[in-house]
Amino acid sequence: MQNPNLLPVLFLLASLGLAWGCAEEPTPPAGFPISTSSDSARYYYYQGWQEIMDYGQYSASEASFRKAVSFDNSFTLGKSVLARVTTDLEERLELYTELEEELPSFSGPERAILDVYIGLVEYTNLREQNQTEAAGNRLYEVLDLAKINFGEVIRAFPEEIYIKCEYIEILHAVEGPALALDSINLLSTSEQMNNPFLLGYRSALLTELEDYEGAMEMAVQLERELDNAALPKSHTVYANLYFDMDSLAKAKQYADFAYFLDPNNLDASRLRDQIDAAIASEAGF
Repeated sequence: MQNPNLLPVLFLLASLGLAWGCAEEPTPPAGFPISTSSDSARYYYYQGWQEIMDYGQYSASEASFRKAVSFDNSFTLGKSVLARVTTDLEERLELYTELEEELPSFSGPERAILDVYIGLVEYTNLREQNQTEAAGNRLYEVLDLAKINFGEVIRAFPEEIYIKCEYIEILHAVEGPALALDSINLLSTSEQMNNPFLLGYRSALLTELEDYEGAMEMAVQLERELDNAALPKSHTVYANLYFDMDSLAKAKQYADFAYFLDPNNLDASRLRDQIDAAIASEAGF
């Protein structure tokens, strides 16, 4: 595990571009249907997933999804994910309209995924337009749909790791941490158990269950798997763990560094706000 006292050095290394380790190229699952004839669109689509899920690189991920769509503007699945990650409400509204028009031409697993993704885009649009009640109702509907649709997809295509990761997130939201953790163990292949997202998520679930020793073990394994201090993922996982353990100083160092690496990382920014609020509360402010 990295020593928090070394984090200022890591700040310097990252700012100078001296990070070590190298990312593996994304590997699309064999046989999984994606409606694009562009190899480049397919490549950047999976790279975008790898960046956001495995590495915590939200900014790089959005850029990759944009590249995917630039190579094939009719790539509906790519557009649906771009609509999920963009922070531009007007762009998201426009993409939502396009997605709704294109949706009837799809069926099977791709349609099952699109129904969920487009529903999540609609929820975000409602929330950002301050339609709070409608947004909440839509979110509950989408979570229920995702539990069914993603469950069917991952059982038909067990090698599709990122739908599986999102399925675990849905189970966590709907059923709680214990069932989500059991589902990771039940549904993941031996190779997938070393997937960075699942390692980090297992740490988070164990943290929530107050199994701090197990959570730390997963966090350390994640750090070794990534072997790259310039990726935000492991820093956010450590920040979450230390925050739950009330080690606020350590948690802040990790969260600040993750935010420094990518200010668009939602996990890092959320944790920074929570940690800063806890520190202020302890200080009596």
